[in-house]
Amino acid sequence: MLARAANNIFWMARYVERAEALARLLDASLRSALLPATGEQRLSDWHTPLLVTGRYEAFREENEAVTEGRVLSYAILGRNNPVSIKASLGNARENARATRHMLTTDLWEGLNQTWLGVADLGWKDLQRQGIVTHLEWVRTRSHVFRGCLYGSMRRGEAFWFARLGGAIERADATARLLRVKWPSLQGSDYSAGQHDANAYYRRMVLLDALSAHKAYREIYADNLQVHRIADLLLLRPDMPRSLAAVADEIILGLEKLEAGEGSLKRARLLRHRIGSAQVGDLMRTGLDVFLGGVIDEVADLSNVLQTEFMMVP
Repeated sequence: MLARAANNIFWMARYVERAEALARLLDASLRSALLPATGEQRLSDWHTPLLVTGRYEAFREENEAVTEGRVLSYAILGRNNPVSIKASLGNARENARATRHMLTTDLWEGLNQTWLGVADLGWKDLQRQGIVTHLEWVRTRSHVFRGCLYGSMRRGEAFWFARLGGAIERADATARLLRVKWPSLQGSDYSAGQHDANAYYRRMVLLDALSAHKAYREIYADNLQVHRIADLLLLRPDMPRSLAAVADEIILGLEKLEAGEGSLKRARLLRHRIGSAQVGDLMRTGLDVFLGGVIDEVADLSNVLQTEFMMVP
């Protein structure tokens, strides 16, 4: 496959995953904002999307205050925000258009329809539609994209570059979300007889944001405890959005594409870092350093991969 085509397909999938991840994050912020909280906690809920996406400083240059409406407008529609949902879906569509001849009709038309659904969307349209309804729509359209990818694409290079792009974006998104949100989850566990309801519901919101609440109940069958949430979202390979699962997905994609030793070695080192982690140690020392290391390794892996396959200097 030509390097440019590989790059387009890789980023097409990354941008779709990025849009879905931000929709999940904004929904979590909306739900967290409904919980009893101090003014500082309430403000933190709307700092989170800006911090996770790395757009806090850019947002503050344009806005005097961090408010719910301003953050939602900036994150969903922001013209000067290259990682807004609208921008990500537009970029996904442009990358797909550049390699349309390599995509199935189902995949191309599905992604094009998604873009048409947001192309002319403004703030007033969004308010009429309902913010929550729109965020649910974005998640559904991402599922449609994956369904078309898995259900209609031949298992050739284009398919594996798309899967690889989605997995790398998901690894980055999960690590960033956990790094920012983890401090707000701290509180007394119900099992200790100390009922910190606010912390409990914030844990539930995080699990829901990563489609992990039902799985937690099935696996642990008890109240939401932070060390088990860490185990679920970091170490369990059977959870689609866990760091372990996405690291496995990255390795599989690289092996299918017969990647060079540089990217495969980095992917396996990332998987080893995750697999060798002990929840107890992470809870004692804090997750910030561990997750920061994961974010850096994912970025390094993405850069090496693009150099190997896509001739990006």
